[in-house]
Amino acid sequence: DPETGLQRVYIPARVSDNLALMENDPGYVARLREHLIAPIIAECRAHLDLPPPEQLPLSPLEEQLVFSLHATVIYGIIRKHVFHAAPPADADFLIELYVDGFVRHAPDAFRRVLARAAAAPGSTG
Repeated sequence: DPETGLQRVYIPARVSDNLALMENDPGYVARLREHLIAPIIAECRAHLDLPPPEQLPLSPLEEQLVFSLHATVIYGIIRKHVFHAAPPADADFLIELYVDGFVRHAPDAFRRVLARAAAAPGSTG
């Protein structure tokens, strides 16, 4: 850190490891799932002619697919606001590339997840 002279170290963590967030906003993860993750999964399924969530509940693996996109985009915000690193020169274009990559591989990934869940009855995928 240029201000303190201390070295910054990134430690991977789950959102639940952020005890202050979990205490101050216990509904954060549920809202994130309800208002961001679940709608994206539903749209992906609709686009791919896969069963809607009303017919086949969302699986944890589908959530992880979408969370990976969310994490990739949010990393840029973390770089700027937590690590005080300069954002990419063209952040909008970079996000467009992230989304394009996700969309390109989503059809195969979603179909594989749902096939895996169907092959293992009782599995939550």
